[in-house]
Amino acid sequence: MTGTKWHWNGSIGKPAIQMSTYGVLIVSHGSRDSEWVRLVDTAVAGVPFPEGTPVSCCFLEQVEGRLIQDGVRELEAQGVTDLLVLPLFVSSGSSHVEEIAQAFGVRFVPDSLEEEEAEAEISAAADSSYARERIPSLALRSRVHMGQPLEEDAILAQIIYAKIEEQQADPTKEALLLVAHGSSDPRLERRYRRMIRKLAARLQAMAGYGEAKTALLLPDSEEVRRKVDRLSSKAPDRMVRVIPVFLSEGVFTHQVIPSRLAESHGQYAYMEGALLPSPMISVWLLEQFTQLLDKLVPG
Repeated sequence: MTGTKWHWNGSIGKPAIQMSTYGVLIVSHGSRDSEWVRLVDTAVAGVPFPEGTPVSCCFLEQVEGRLIQDGVRELEAQGVTDLLVLPLFVSSGSSHVEEIAQAFGVRFVPDSLEEEEAEAEISAAADSSYARERIPSLALRSRVHMGQPLEEDAILAQIIYAKIEEQQADPTKEALLLVAHGSSDPRLERRYRRMIRKLAARLQAMAGYGEAKTALLLPDSEEVRRKVDRLSSKAPDRMVRVIPVFLSEGVFTHQVIPSRLAESHGQYAYMEGALLPSPMISVWLLEQFTQLLDKLVPG
């Protein structure tokens, strides 16, 4: 094209105007557990980003030298002018997703919300105790484009379905109970419930469970026990397959959920584990990158 210079800068099948250089900033929660961090790093390393795409994996907290500001600094030092921020979190019901957006100075509303509901959520966010800034505003020279967390993405269902198949159980003789973190903020709790209920319905159809229910650890600490007891009481001989919906294993999958289940009188099988490790997380990250770039770079 005469008079216009183009270069690739990591875009997929599309050139980017020379003044824009896109870089990928993947943000996850973080942990002092080096294995937790390794699993996230492995998932990011498995993403086949286009050659030459600047990529940084950083964390909200607990990983010294790899916090969000460190990632921003790393990418901007490579000449990045536009940050594609991919929040590696399970649900938009996590307050951390909003904290990250606020630190970048952008507004976050999940794509899954209907337009009129989104407006109500934006208004409610201003009054929410979880909407307060909990991490400092970031020093930025680049433009920020915020992606979406996993939500009820089909890939999330595929990851869990693969783990169900490994159990070699008969779902037609079981009930399914998905357990997620939840939130004490009513607005964020609604997002969590929307996500996990859609996920449960998808898994029920995929695996053939006769019944599929959901429970959150917050705001009601008794919900997991009640759901297991209720499912068991409907069919005493039926096993309740309890599956945590968490990115990585930790205190919630190892301690909190088992302790809540121990209070139940029902018959259950706890499928301890988390979404990682799974190569499908790498697939999802690439899809998110592609979708976000498609919105920014004209066809």
